[in-house]
This record gives sequence, structure tokens and C-alpha cells, in this order.
Amino acid sequence: MFYSMNKQMQVKTLKYLTIFLSKGGLGEAILQTPFYRALKTDAPNSEIIALIHKNNFKILESNLFIDKVIVYSNFSDLIKKMILLHTIKFSTCFIFDKSWKSNYLARLFINATKYYGFNRRFWESIPLNFKIPYDASKHESAYYIDLLQCTHNHPLTPEVFPKESDFECVKKLFPETRANYIALLAGGANNPGVGDESFRRWPVEKYCELAKDFVKMKYKILLVGGASDIELNTFIEATCAGECINLTGRISLLQSGIALSYASLIITNDSGLMHLTACFNQNILCLLSTSSPVSILLKVRNAHFIWVDKDLYNSNARVFGTFTIPDDKKQLFLKRLTTKMVYNKAIEILSELNIQNR
Repeated sequence: MFYSMNKQMQVKTLKYLTIFLSKGGLGEAILQTPFYRALKTDAPNSEIIALIHKNNFKILESNLFIDKVIVYSNFSDLIKKMILLHTIKFSTCFIFDKSWKSNYLARLFINATKYYGFNRRFWESIPLNFKIPYDASKHESAYYIDLLQCTHNHPLTPEVFPKESDFECVKKLFPETRANYIALLAGGANNPGVGDESFRRWPVEKYCELAKDFVKMKYKILLVGGASDIELNTFIEATCAGECINLTGRISLLQSGIALSYASLIITNDSGLMHLTACFNQNILCLLSTSSPVSILLKVRNAHFIWVDKDLYNSNARVFGTFTIPDDKKQLFLKRLTTKMVYNKAIEILSELNIQNR
């Protein structure tokens, strides 16, 4: 199914296709959004079409820099959509997935002059005309920008484009007098592509302790998330003595992002919601585990992080997937991160923000 964006009428000179076939990877789809602004900036008269799994469609819906989004639901549907796309001659096909499957499928089914993508292992990138070495040595968004071979710098700040009705919906959920909210994002790390990676989540008991500390400081707790986060967030809510607004499972993905704009500070695991947060709020404390801040630290002004697991880090987890981490090491991630460490860092950030806002 083709989704056309509202655009000003203009003459198109070049056609570009981007492909991201992961059925998970919500955070990765968000990290790709600076690419679209950069491409449209460099080629304003081009037509940009994006092919993406239905699970990630909301990230690109209404994106101002994409002309059409093609959504597929399963492998059979993907092949049908690729066959339809074969009737279009593209200047360049950009392949965002790092796996060989996407590279070979694109070369087989997509009619393009050039095929650009990433090189992890030589044999994976054989179908590509231009390939970027992918080794987790720089920010993830920068890798996508590198595919454009730009002669100038482009911002790496992610962006999504909710509808006005989304803003109105969220506004009704908050009182007219805005309270001081601390948002706790305890869920995530449950990717449809790779399954539940609980080792990337700080233990919920620690979040409960943190929530109680902030309630004592006269803050209210804000909780958002999807259906898989309901149990965790209900557990946290029970410790907040009524000083909590729990929107988990009640609002859409982008509406959750808008709700996070109401928070004075967001404390979050490495998850898709962490990356969504950067589209709406600049005051964020990231609790990192398997990924380096070099790769994924949010590109906003007041993004902070705690990374107690630096000694466990192996770039292969970013390059080839977390399945490369031995099971005995998975049990160690985030276990040395104490409530006191997170609370003290959060108070330090809030104090700095209060000084900046005076």
C-alpha cells in the first residue's frame, strides 16, 4: 500500500528509494530520520520513496521530506511490493539494513542505477556499488548521512511529525497547571526482530526505588510505553503514592513522544522510546548497557548518560547484533548501576537546568 504525503507540487528530477526491512528496529528507524532531511536538502527536486515494515511505519508517517512510504507486512507482501517497485527506475537505492539479505534482495528486485549500503563483511556487500565500512566507530545517524557523500555537515537530530490531533489528544491528559514530571522509561528492549532482551533494561525494582525518591522531592512520575510495558509500569505506578500519570498502552507511539515533552527530565533504558524522546525533549538521562555512547547517545543539547558497563563493551554487539554477547555476560549488564548513582546524576542535571532557566 502506498501512502502519499502532502507536498508542494514540484518537478521531480531524480528518484531515490530507501529500504529498511527490519520488522523491529524502531530506534534504528528514528536514527535514520536525519538522512531524509539531508537528502531533500541536497536534492530538493528529487522524489524520495521509503520501503519499510509496518511496525516502523509511524516513524515515517507524515515525514515532510519523504514523498511516498511503502509499507509491507510479511515476506510475501514484501516481494509483491518490490515487484511493483521494479517498474520504477531509481537513481539510487539506499539500503539501511546491514544484513546480506537486504542487499541481495534489493539488487534482485529493485531497478536502480546505483545501490548504496554498508559493508560489515565482504560477501554481504558484493551487490553494492558504494559501501560504507560499518564498525560502530561513530554515531549511527552519521553512517546514514555518509551514504550521501555530502560535502558539508548535516544535523544528526532525529525528528518525527505527529498530527495536530495528536497534540490535542495529549494536551487533554495533562492539567492546565503543569506539574514537575520525571518520566521513567523502564520498558523497551523487546524487539519483534530479536525478541525480549531484558538484560538491556535496568531492573524494575530500581525504577520503583527511584520513583519513590522523586515523589519525596515533590515530583510526579510520568510513565509511557506500549502493550509490552504495561506490567512493568503498573508495578512502578503502585509505588508512587498516587503521584503518577500512567499513559502506558493508552496512547499511540507518537502521542507518547508528545507526552514526554511535559517532563522536566526523562530517565530511560536504551530502547526505541529513548530515541523517540529526543524528538520531543532535550533533557534526558540515558542508562546505557550494550551500546557505546559514541554510537547512540542522543543528539540533543542536554542528553546525559551513565555507562557502568564500559568494561563489558564489545563493538560486535552493535555491528552484528546482541546475540554475539555470551550469556554469562548478559547477566551482568546494568546490575552494578545503583539507584543512588542514577538519583544523584538526575539531581545534578535538574540543578543545572534550573540555573539555565533562571
